[in-house]
Amino acid sequence: MSIHPPTWYFRAREQVGRAWCLHDQDGAPAERLLQAIWFHQRLLRDRLQTTDGRKVQVVHPGFPNPEGGPDFRDALVRLGDGPVCRGDVEVDVRPRSWWEHGHDQNPRYARVLLHVVWEAATLAPDAPARGNRAENPPPPILPLCEVLDAPLPELALWLDRGENVAWPEALRGACCAPLRQLDPGQLEELLEQAAAARLEGKILWFQARARAVGWEQALWEGLFRGLGYKHNTWPMQWLAEHRCRWAEGARSVTLLQARLLGLGGLLPDEIRHLPADSDQLLRRLWDLWWRDRATLEDCCLPRNAWRLHGVRPANHPQRRLALVAHWLARPDWVRSLEIWCTTEHAESDLAPSLLRLLQPPSDPFWSWHWTVQSTRLPQPQPLIGEARVTDLAVNVILPWLAARARTVEPPLLWERLQRWYFAWPTGEDNALLRLARQRLLAGRVPRGLLRRAATQQGLLQIVRDFCDHANAACEGCPFPARVRQWAAAAQGAGKED
Repeated sequence: MSIHPPTWYFRAREQVGRAWCLHDQDGAPAERLLQAIWFHQRLLRDRLQTTDGRKVQVVHPGFPNPEGGPDFRDALVRLGDGPVCRGDVEVDVRPRSWWEHGHDQNPRYARVLLHVVWEAATLAPDAPARGNRAENPPPPILPLCEVLDAPLPELALWLDRGENVAWPEALRGACCAPLRQLDPGQLEELLEQAAAARLEGKILWFQARARAVGWEQALWEGLFRGLGYKHNTWPMQWLAEHRCRWAEGARSVTLLQARLLGLGGLLPDEIRHLPADSDQLLRRLWDLWWRDRATLEDCCLPRNAWRLHGVRPANHPQRRLALVAHWLARPDWVRSLEIWCTTEHAESDLAPSLLRLLQPPSDPFWSWHWTVQSTRLPQPQPLIGEARVTDLAVNVILPWLAARARTVEPPLLWERLQRWYFAWPTGEDNALLRLARQRLLAGRVPRGLLRRAATQQGLLQIVRDFCDHANAACEGCPFPARVRQWAAAAQGAGKED
C-alpha cells in the first residue's frame, strides 16, 4: 500500500534515481551513490568488516569534503579491538583507485584511515615503484556490496547527499521561472506530492531498520538522530545503537542521565569552582557513572565526537540526553505513542497533544540549566519546545507509526496518519529552507503556502532529489523542463473540465 498511486512527481523522481544507480562499465554503482550510502550509513552496521578481517565500528562517518582530498573529513572509526581513531575516509568504486588516482603520493591523503569501495573481489595490485618518494600506504579496505540495508535501486530513489553541495545564496535556480508561473494551488499540489515522496522515503528507512533491529529500537534510533540535529546526528546514533547495553537495569532518570552523559564523554572531569547546584549534580552523576564505566567502556565516545561550536544552548547534547533519559525511564512511553495515534485529534490539537506527551515533568536541575556547567536560569525552561516536537513528528514519529500502520487492515489508522502528516502545522524555519525558497521561489512565497510542515518538507525534498544532483548553475537538471510539462498538462486538463 502506498501513499498515492504513481504521480507525476514520483515518475520524475524515479527517472533521476535510475540515472545514477547503476552506470559503471561493469555494473558497479556510481561513486557518488557509494558516497551517499556511506554518508547516510545505509548499511548493516554490525556486519562491517575490512578485507583483512577486522570489524569496523563507525562512530561518525565524517563530514563531506567538497574541496580536494579525501571524500570525508574527520571520521571516527574503530578497527577491530583498537581505539576509536579520528581521520579521513576515501570512497572509490575499486581498491586500485588508491594508486590510479595518485592518492598514495598526495599528502592530503595521509590521514585516510579507511578506503571504502564497492567490492574487493579483485584486490589492488602491488604498489607501483615510486623511487625514493614518500608514499601513503594503502589504508584498510571496506567493501560495501554485501552490507547494504536495502537494494540499490531502492537506495537510489530516496538517498540524498545531505549538505554536500553549497550554492551562492543569491543564485536563482533554473526551475525558479517555471515554478513562479504556477498558480498557488498548483504549487501547493506539487509540494504535497514531493512531501508524500519524502514520507515514503522515511517509511522505507524505518521498515529497513526494523527488519534488522525491531520496531522499538528503530524508533529510539530515529528519536536520538532527530535530537542530534545536523551536527551531532552520528554520536546520537551511536548511543542509540548500544541501548541494549546501557539501558539494562536502569530505571531511574538520574541513572540514565549518568550513563548517557558518561558514555558520550560529556561529563566534565573538573567539578571544582562550579555553582552549588551544578557541583551537587555532577558529584551524583559521577558516583553513578564510576560504577558502570568499566563494563561499558567499549561503548564510550571520545569527547571530540561532538560538534558543539555554534550549537544553541537549548540544543546542547547534554540537555537532549537529559530529556531522553526521562522518556526511557517510563516503561510505558512507547506504548503511550501508540495510544496517542489511535485517538482522534482535531487539527488544532495535533502539535499540542504530542507536546504534552513528549514534555517530561519539571526536572530539578535541567529545567533551570542549559548545560551541566551553566549558571542557573532566571526562569525555568521546558526540556522540549513546539518547534522540536514538530521536527520529531514529521521526521520520526509519524513515519514510524505510518510504517507500522499501513500493514494493518482495514487501513483506517494509515489514512488518519497520512491526514495528520499533511495537516501538521508549520515547523521552525532554518537556513536550508531559506536557501531553498531563494533558489526555487526567488523568495516570493504565496501567502499561506508554507503554513503546514508538509509543504516545507516537500520543498526540502525537491532540493534533495534534484538540486543536490546538479551544480550551482543547474546544468543537466531535468526538473525545470518537467515542471513546465506538468504545468502544461494540468492546464490542459483544466480546460477540458
